Amino acid sequence: PPTRPLLQRSMSSVLFDKYEGRPQKMILSVILGCVGALYFYISDNPQTIPDVYQKQAKWAFGEGTGRYFFGFVVLLVMQIGYFILTHHEQDFGYVRMMFTAPAVGLLIYRVIYYYQKGYLLYLIDFCFWSHFAGLRTLWLYEDLSFDYMVAVFAALNGPVGGATFLLRTPMLVHNPEAFESFFLHVVPMWASYSLRWNWGEMFFQIKRDDIPSIRKTVWAGFTMVYLPWALSYGVFVSLQPYLPVVANMETLFDWYAYGGKPTERTDPLHIWLLKVWVYLLVHAIMATQGLVAAAMSLQYQEVHTVWIVCVLVGTASSGMSFYYASLDPDVDVEPEDKLITGLKDCGIAWIFMLVTYAYCWWKYGMKKSKEG
Repeated sequence: PPTRPLLQRSMSSVLFDKYEGRPQKMILSVILGCVGALYFYISDNPQTIPDVYQKQAKWAFGEGTGRYFFGFVVLLVMQIGYFILTHHEQDFGYVRMMFTAPAVGLLIYRVIYYYQKGYLLYLIDFCFWSHFAGLRTLWLYEDLSFDYMVAVFAALNGPVGGATFLLRTPMLVHNPEAFESFFLHVVPMWASYSLRWNWGEMFFQIKRDDIPSIRKTVWAGFTMVYLPWALSYGVFVSLQPYLPVVANMETLFDWYAYGGKPTERTDPLHIWLLKVWVYLLVHAIMATQGLVAAAMSLQYQEVHTVWIVCVLVGTASSGMSFYYASLDPDVDVEPEDKLITGLKDCGIAWIFMLVTYAYCWWKYGMKKSKEG
């Protein structure tokens, strides 16, 4: 009411009116703020992670580099919190740049690192494919179809974000390589949240009355983003043992099928092909369930929020386990049943998703049916 004091009216506007009555955005900002506070704590207490480089060589860091990177992460989290909350049309350029700058910088860092370590073929995995598709959408959206942009949304929020459960992706902040895994899988979900709920009509041509169905969203994500990658990846890996230069380079398929690069590739051709395409079949099944989660997220903001929070909690839990293990030489970084643990975490996330979706369908769908 106009009779309220100016400060009280301003706070009400910030908490509710400005964000169109969506307090879940404020919940996300609080979570991000807590994460930022955790980063500050670790930055001021470097003894918290003294032995990380001994427990996990892949995420080693040189002396003195960690603290500088902490500052970058804190600033990044604060800016990401802003672009999740913002909804003004004039802020889109800022949002786009605040995602693109660290995305490109971290990708360049990873390319250099992977080149040095011989991991370059990890760069052809689906998460990188989707990441580039997301950057393409941000900068070339005026030339892309709305169906394609819905497909990219589905890929980034489904198979890429959902992969954090099975991969046990940790939220690590002690060096760029460690943080890039988290950024690659999780932060595109936050950016797409802003695009969907702040600029949905511009990117996805979505209004309340014409939201794409779950089936249509899953189909778009699978055929327009996932399938082209899966076929290309399958053909390449099938031929890899016979290709010069790359024959003995490690891929994510090796990591799943053999636990890392085999000492020598001795499988007969038919066994090799069977392993490759069974792996891709399982990959496609898991990707499809992720696409369903993304399609549900496209329908309702509450569902999207719950899915993002589940992924964030999962990565934070894995990160805490990593740092705890780094302090205790008797604790392994990863559980023995990593796959089973990931499937359980994914199942718990789905329970929250389905309950939230049912509530939203009852709240909005039933009301729409009665009005119709």
